[in-house]
Amino acid sequence: MRILRWIVIALILGGCGPTYTETLASVSPDGKYRAKLLDRSRNMIRIDRNFRVAIEAEGETIQVLELSPDEGAEGAERFLWSVDSQHLLLVGRNFLTEGDAALAGGEKLYLLYHVPARRLWFNGRTAGERFGPELLKTIPFAEPLVFEETEPGE
Repeated sequence: MRILRWIVIALILGGCGPTYTETLASVSPDGKYRAKLLDRSRNMIRIDRNFRVAIEAEGETIQVLELSPDEGAEGAERFLWSVDSQHLLLVGRNFLTEGDAALAGGEKLYLLYHVPARRLWFNGRTAGERFGPELLKTIPFAEPLVFEETEPGE
C-alpha cells in the first residue's frame, strides 16, 4: 500500500513529464519541411514560458530545440522561411535577446536555423552563435525583413 501511495504522489507531482501543445506551425515554401512551436500545456504551473521548436521532414521529426526565452504570452511570435526553404527564422515581440537583434516593427530576432546543415544561430540570453542583419541580408526570405536603424557608434 505504501508503494502505491508513493507512485500516486509521484504521478500527481511530476506527472509523466511535461506535455506540449502546438501553438504555431509553418510549412516551408517547397513543402518539404514543417516547423512547429510547442508550448508546455496550459495546465502546468509555469514561472516562465518554456517551449520547443520541432522541425519535421516528410512527417518525421528531424530536430527538436528546447527553449526558455519568453516572458510574454503565446501568439506574439512567427516563423519566416527563406525562399529556398533552407533557413527558418523565429521572431517575436517578447523574446529576451542580446546583440543586434531587432526588426523595425519591434520584433526581435531570436533563432535562425539552417535546416539541411542543422546549424543554429541564437540571440537568446544563453550561449550561442549570434546573428544579425549582416547575415540575414545574405539570405532571401519569402517576406522582406526591415531592420531597425542604428546610429553610427551605437
